[in-house]
Amino acid sequence: MDEHECQLMRRRLIAIQLWLERGERNIWVIFKRAGFVELDLLSDGGLLAMNMGIYDMIQDDVARINVDDGDNI
Repeated sequence: MDEHECQLMRRRLIAIQLWLERGERNIWVIFKRAGFVELDLLSDGGLLAMNMGIYDMIQDDVARINVDDGDNI
């Protein structure tokens, strides 16, 4: 691959990277709108995705597992 071909390949890879980054941001916004996650936008441009209701959602399962194992919680 010569220098010109390397530059073209680099530009293509950067374009793919940007496309995937936009897709990643969009999917998190879709998840937020659907109520699956809460998003905190960070100062560095990143984001923190959390499912705050997961703990409440799994409590019955955790309690059942603990009872099956003989734990008393």
